[in-house]
Amino acid sequence: MSGVLSGRGLITQVHFGRGSAEFFTTSDMTSVIDAVESGFGITDDTPIGIEIDPNVSQSVELEQLICAGISRANVLLDDFRSESGKDDTRGPTFTEVEGYINLLRDQNVNDVCISLTYGKPTQTLSSFRDTFRKVMILSPDRISLSPFCFSDRLQTDRRTPNKETRMLLAEEAHRTLMSFGYLPVGFDQYARPETALARAARSGQLNRNFQGYTEDPATCVIGLGAAALTALPGVQVQNHTDVEEYCSAIHAYGFACACGAAYGHEEGDLGDWLRRLLCESRGDLRRYRRILALDQAGWSPVEQRVLSLIEDGVAALDGDELVIFDEAKPLLRSVASLFDPSVQPIGKAALSP
Repeated sequence: MSGVLSGRGLITQVHFGRGSAEFFTTSDMTSVIDAVESGFGITDDTPIGIEIDPNVSQSVELEQLICAGISRANVLLDDFRSESGKDDTRGPTFTEVEGYINLLRDQNVNDVCISLTYGKPTQTLSSFRDTFRKVMILSPDRISLSPFCFSDRLQTDRRTPNKETRMLLAEEAHRTLMSFGYLPVGFDQYARPETALARAARSGQLNRNFQGYTEDPATCVIGLGAAALTALPGVQVQNHTDVEEYCSAIHAYGFACACGAAYGHEEGDLGDWLRRLLCESRGDLRRYRRILALDQAGWSPVEQRVLSLIEDGVAALDGDELVIFDEAKPLLRSVASLFDPSVQPIGKAALSP
């Protein structure tokens, strides 16, 4: 990869995804970081992050990986299992997670995120409050809060919280995090004011890629490994998901791309518009109409959606700008989908050249 780029580009972040902490040895991690450093160039200040699953990670392995240069961590958490282990809850105990957090802090990992999911089967408002109370004791730098993804089978499971309960869970989480001084960033992130993510949001420098919200301004994300995604201006590709096929492709061709999609200027401009809406909670409606070359017939359904957002108290107009209210930030993903022709078809006029 570095040979193809011939020294072009600057690595601004390195991230090891889910499973890395379980499958990489310290030697593996060091080798990968050394290869990235020699091929692209990284500095002591380059953030290197990793995702940690407390259900399978071992503290000894984690400590060794931190020594390889990890400076930020994302701890994946469903719910806490009781210390006695007598309940049916999947997940680590509070004591186990506290041990991980303390280990990260002791090793100068200065950016710790806890990823939580709400709306899971058997989850109640009471149990979610208890989980949140414990998370607040751990005091992470950032919290990622995502809705549980339902299959058709789970939709009919009586243990699955209904829509009203899921909304209550999200509202409860938002109020709790705000009361503890966390700032909402986009629709699913909360960060302490001193974190790089919160600073980027305040200064209008927040970015979003397929991995989520980030302070990293990079427009290129290069994925290495089986099933990894790569996003470059004008194209997105995915590597082979099967490890053997991935390795065979690397040895045969030097790359392991299995599929991809290219997009043109219109799609790129629309992506930039949606990214600004998701990151800055505002979008220029005149520019949106110009990007999609909408005539009056094509614009009419979009205008109706804008009016509905205003009537529902989600947004307001500031000249040509649609501005989403701060309290409506958790709805940003749904709002953005209203302006995405691939989700909400706008009609033939919207897609005309």
